[in-house]
Amino acid sequence: MVAVKIIDQQVSYRTCRSLLHKVRCMEDLYHPNIVQLFHVISTAESLFLAMELMPGENMHHYLRDHNRMSENKACSVFWQLVSAVHYCHEKGIAHRDLKPQNVLLDTQMNAKLADFARLGASFNVHQLSTFCGGPAYVAPELSLGEIYDGRVADIWSLRALLYKMLTNTIPFKAMKELMKKLGSGQYAVPPYLSIDMENFLKKLLTLNSEQRQNLKDIMPDSWLNMGQE
Repeated sequence: MVAVKIIDQQVSYRTCRSLLHKVRCMEDLYHPNIVQLFHVISTAESLFLAMELMPGENMHHYLRDHNRMSENKACSVFWQLVSAVHYCHEKGIAHRDLKPQNVLLDTQMNAKLADFARLGASFNVHQLSTFCGGPAYVAPELSLGEIYDGRVADIWSLRALLYKMLTNTIPFKAMKELMKKLGSGQYAVPPYLSIDMENFLKKLLTLNSEQRQNLKDIMPDSWLNMGQE
């Protein structure tokens, strides 16, 4: 069985070309933690995308029903997402819409990244300007209207996603609050999180996009590799 996504093509020529380019990029993604695109049918009115059917629910629904994840469970799921996003970045692709609704989970907590409709591809991934993503998960540079590297913005979104998994809350509700808390170093880290977890979050929580660590730097971290041996 497959899932079929229908996308309206009754848009401008430029938008249609951009959409087709993104679909071609999606066809080239083969990773165990990314929903596979099997086939594309194009008509004058619509695009029909035949995609892998993932049993289970998205992370948003999981957290609504189960509250926050344990560190062990969050670590396992987050490692899968980091692996998927790193794979995309190595291919010159940024997801740009990392949020709980776009992470699918089965009953064994196997995770798959979905919905690449906002992806930024290799020809311009380091010079993007379009605002994409859920407000609670977008990087500061997007909210400030700056030109940004989609891969670097993804790293911020991963951090916000991890915080949500661990606490079932979001760390910053608005850009003004973000600037104030980061400037004073007084953002909340719940006391039930381990020191290793707190240190890992700090690695990802860098306001200046040019100083933000990339995924290659993050992947060897001891917390992230907990249970991977």
